[in-house]
Amino acid sequence: MRQSHMHDWLLRIVHGLRTALREWTGTAEYERYVRHCAQHRQVPLDRGRYFARRLEERYARHTRCC
Repeated sequence: MRQSHMHDWLLRIVHGLRTALREWTGTAEYERYVRHCAQHRQVPLDRGRYFARRLEERYARHTRCC
């Protein structure tokens, strides 16, 4: 493999890992939320409050009957 091809391959791998990590940690989700707020001229919550609200929403619903 030529050096430039190896460099491109490594960059793609690093980019993919970075993207996966950002999705897994929720960073990408928060950034999408901030962009959404900007599009609708709303003031976004800070990161801590955003994730606290997401947790409240997730666990406030009843998902089982017992």
